[in-house]
Amino acid sequence: MRRWRVVDTVYGKVPVPEIELRCPFCGSKLLLHQFFVQETGFLHVDIYMKCINCDWYTVFGVPITREEYNQLRQSPLHGKTINKEVALAIMSALDYTPEEIKKVEERIRALGYW
Repeated sequence: MRRWRVVDTVYGKVPVPEIELRCPFCGSKLLLHQFFVQETGFLHVDIYMKCINCDWYTVFGVPITREEYNQLRQSPLHGKTINKEVALAIMSALDYTPEEIKKVEERIRALGYW
C-alpha cells in the first residue's frame, strides 16, 4: 500500500501508516479507529483514524492489492471498532511513548469506550 502497510498483531491484521500521521488541529498522533476493505471496480481500504488528544476524526481511502485486500478482509478486526487491547498492541508496534499510551487510555476511558 502506498505509505501504508499491513501489520499482523496478535488480534489480526491491520493497516498502519508508513509515516507518522498527526492531527492538523493540535499536532498529536492519529490512532487507528476502524477499517473496511471494499471492491467497487477497484480494491481499496477505508482507514478511519482518530486524534489521541482532541478526537478529530478522518478517513483515508487507500488503493490496495488483491493480497492486501485478502489479508485485511480475513482479519478478525475488519469492520470492528478497535478496542483497548488492540489499540495498545498497535501503539506498541508504532513506538508510541508510555506517556502517549497513558494519555490515550485516560481519554478513551473517560469517553466510555473502555
